[in-house]
Amino acid sequence: MTPGAVTEPGLIVYRFGADLFYANQLRFCDEVRTLVAHAPAPLRYFVVDASAITDLDYSAARSLRALIEDLTRDGVRIIFGRVNEYLRADMDRHHITEAIGAQYLCPTLHEALQLAGAERPPSTA
Repeated sequence: MTPGAVTEPGLIVYRFGADLFYANQLRFCDEVRTLVAHAPAPLRYFVVDASAITDLDYSAARSLRALIEDLTRDGVRIIFGRVNEYLRADMDRHHITEAIGAQYLCPTLHEALQLAGAERPPSTA
């Protein structure tokens, strides 16, 4: 996580490397808010690479819904990429899907980036 770094103007891609649950949900939300607050240009999209997130518990879902509301109010669309079937089931059960919109839960990072208007995936260098 590097505050102030963007994939391209108006877009941040962020990878969280663990499941979201009661013990780390505040860290996830704090990191997202920090990255958004320190974006060097007005932010339109925040893409979460969810490849490592296979589970979402009740506490994390509550925090995530509040984060989605805050970002939406600030004009930032959050999009999840690499959402597997297990995470999607948790997001459906905890009403994340209806809070974010089903079209913003993508099975691949490429689809998430396309929704955000990015022409190419971020480099891994």
